[in-house]
Amino acid sequence: MTNNKNVIIDTISGIVSGFCVAPFVTIIDKSITKNASGTSTLFKSINTDIFKNLRTPIKFCKGLPFLCIWGLYSATYITANYIDSYCKKHNINSDVPKFVGVGTVNASLCILKDRSFARMFGTCLPTKIPLITYGLWAVRDMSTIVTSFNVPSKLADVLEKKGYSKKVSMNSAQVFCPVVMQTITTPLHLLGLDYYNNRGKMMNERFKFIRKEYGKTTFARMCRIAPAFGFGGIINNNLKNYLYNNF
Repeated sequence: MTNNKNVIIDTISGIVSGFCVAPFVTIIDKSITKNASGTSTLFKSINTDIFKNLRTPIKFCKGLPFLCIWGLYSATYITANYIDSYCKKHNINSDVPKFVGVGTVNASLCILKDRSFARMFGTCLPTKIPLITYGLWAVRDMSTIVTSFNVPSKLADVLEKKGYSKKVSMNSAQVFCPVVMQTITTPLHLLGLDYYNNRGKMMNERFKFIRKEYGKTTFARMCRIAPAFGFGGIINNNLKNYLYNNF
């Protein structure tokens, strides 16, 4: 019964957390993809989508982009919750299992999502994604996973030793770590999109494109990752603890 209870609570927490972060992430991911392909500017797309989706929220939630994001982050949080529960039960350090398990699930689904978004909102006709794009996105996602699920607890321990409360330390670390990592992973994301949208470009042209788009895209990805792995992680952990303590 306890095992069944753990599975149910871990699953519900993951699904609810995924739903909470999906609206923000969907709009920003869609806008970044459109901006990289040249079909729209970043902030114009964000502004248009916000007002459009406020008028038709049910249609937005039934759309393929939203469902892709909801499924992606629900699966990510559920996997993290299952691994945490298993490791706690068997007194195992969760760092490596979480990195491998969550990283595999998140990176695989995130690459599939980015492939779909590139085809839906790109400039060229839907075509095969280059292998180098998959590689760049895989490194991007595994880096984000480390700073979202492995590093925050260690930074929180440091903050606690400096006198901050456990809750403040964990919440601050959960938001700070994945957000800062976007300064490193954004070029990987942009380069992957550019390889898909512009075949045969010279490398110096690709670097010019990254320099041009880096600032605003990094800012947008920080705004995206804060709910996705920051606030989403806080919602997931708090909801999971509440359900464990009250049911």
